[in-house]
Amino acid sequence: MKKMLVSFVCLFLLLSCGKNVPYLTHSVPLEAEVSGNTELPTFEGFLFPSLPPLTRSSEIREAVLCSRGWLFIDGSGVTRVYSPAAGTVNALCSDPLCSHAPDSDCAFRSCAVTGVPVQAGDRLWVIDKDPRYLQPEYAGRDILPAWSVCSTDLFGHDKKTHYRNDGTELCGLYAEEDAVWWIERVGDEQTLLTRMDPRSGKIERMPCGEDAHKIIIEFVRLGDFVFYILDDGMIRFCRSDFSDDSFVSQTKGTSLYASDSVGKVYWKEAGGLVSYNPDTGNTETAITPPEGFCLHAFIPSGSGFAYTLAAVTGDFISLYESFQTYQASVEADAALYLWGPETGITERIALPVSVMPSPLCSGYEGGILFTMRAVQNDWTKVVSWKGWYACLTETGEVWEVEP
Repeated sequence: MKKMLVSFVCLFLLLSCGKNVPYLTHSVPLEAEVSGNTELPTFEGFLFPSLPPLTRSSEIREAVLCSRGWLFIDGSGVTRVYSPAAGTVNALCSDPLCSHAPDSDCAFRSCAVTGVPVQAGDRLWVIDKDPRYLQPEYAGRDILPAWSVCSTDLFGHDKKTHYRNDGTELCGLYAEEDAVWWIERVGDEQTLLTRMDPRSGKIERMPCGEDAHKIIIEFVRLGDFVFYILDDGMIRFCRSDFSDDSFVSQTKGTSLYASDSVGKVYWKEAGGLVSYNPDTGNTETAITPPEGFCLHAFIPSGSGFAYTLAAVTGDFISLYESFQTYQASVEADAALYLWGPETGITERIALPVSVMPSPLCSGYEGGILFTMRAVQNDWTKVVSWKGWYACLTETGEVWEVEP
């Protein structure tokens, strides 16, 4: 049996950061995870970080940590949880009689469409779609049956519906104990930020202002600020009450990354990473890759970030290249880099050549990389991802989690 010791960021550091102080995760006994796969290695010393994490991304990620393990969607559309500590993979919904199908009563029936749940305190938050959208008469319609924001306990029980709309799309759910955020379509020309107080149920939506066309595609929280990206690549930010809306930068559609420990937001630019400090308004270069390389996968991890590089001739690698081209580009530097925003120090960890972390379907914590396997699409011949596996980066050991 393998054991790992994983250290927490000390409590005084969490309290001294002064921004969006995380709370400790709800403790889940290992015996609560039913052993469905006895061949997975176990890491009884694997500890989970505080939630919300000190670093986060505006991307809708497909591997998300909760206090039971990594949440992900399997090939059949069922939300599952992989626990490195218990060495198990289980359906997130613990009801043994539940089919977890899109037209069932499962609390996580819509996750294959709306995204994996996120944890705040001892609750999982999820966007749910009325299953009537599966009926033929709704095919091709822009307005579908209601979308809802719901929460459950950590095993899919005690489902509560906190908000329900008239059928316009919701996405980008992010939850904290005192606020839950999402993006909601409002009419034909606006997709805006919405905030809900989970205790009172009070809903507030970003005002449109003078913008007849305002489409927010991603956002990220940082202390009292919310940074967001518009559909034309413009980055703006406002306070959590939607006041003081300001311009930050014009980009080429990059995602945003935030670090509470240093109070900065980051985005990819010219193949590297730049930082922005909302207190000073200063923009600086944070990471400059070696010549001929660009940042590829960029993964929030604990109090820092993990990233990979890809060999390119431009600023990024296209996922529409042939699989062979993509594979050669990523394998040119088979390594995972651990970067600490506070120190600026980067540690390089060599990976097995066969390990190619997916940009959106990867998580890294406690020395374990959890990601999807890169494969060639039989029809288009470009890269696609199928099945989940994990890698113990210290030894290079790789094991399959979900075919």
